[in-house]
Amino acid sequence: MSVIQPNSKPVTDNEAERDSFLPLLLALVAMLAFLPLLAPWPLLMSSIASLVLLTGLLAVLRDRPFRLAVISALVVGLPLRWMAQFWGNSTPVLLLLSHATIAITFAILEIVVLVRILTHSRVTRQSVIGAICGYVILGFLFAFVYAVLTYFNSNAINVGGQPLGVEQVSNVQRHLSELVYFSFITLTTVGYGDIVPVSPIARSTVILEALAGQLYLAAFVARLIGAMSPPASCPLPNESK
Repeated sequence: MSVIQPNSKPVTDNEAERDSFLPLLLALVAMLAFLPLLAPWPLLMSSIASLVLLTGLLAVLRDRPFRLAVISALVVGLPLRWMAQFWGNSTPVLLLLSHATIAITFAILEIVVLVRILTHSRVTRQSVIGAICGYVILGFLFAFVYAVLTYFNSNAINVGGQPLGVEQVSNVQRHLSELVYFSFITLTTVGYGDIVPVSPIARSTVILEALAGQLYLAAFVARLIGAMSPPASCPLPNESK
């Protein structure tokens, strides 16, 4: 006789539909689409990045531990993002702290999105939207990890055969645009070769991201497809003849 644990109850369809992944997805897509175009306007790009982080709160409102973690990251990360925008040249460590806290925030969002979707009793519209969010968040997460790596080693990643260079406020937007592009072609294992990792830790991170992208599609998306399929019916003993 099986015993159902109180905390193992799956999320019902009505509860699943109350998840709010759509605003987060729209903000992520806007950031992905406009990041290469808004390099000359860093203030506007910082505003869109802040919007992405704020919409992430809607995805964690129903999970108190995650909600507190995201709020804590935002309380630290958003001021650092804007402080780095205005005073990053005179205090470069602000750029490092900004990139690190944003990477941590994306990591928390990635975990909560996956946890929420895996507890859905069946695949709903929010399940599909959340799955897309998880994949896009993964690309942005590694992009900011690369930004942290290049802060410590400006030769870690080469662009067109030249080192990415020292990151300053004057060129941080261009760097982020190139690193986001590099992260997503790595995540999808396209690998054009125009941007390449050079340092050992950068190469290890690239391998980790490529594996994460493939495992996400192979395991997580396959799980969603399996949940959409009706269970196979087994014939009763007296029906086997």
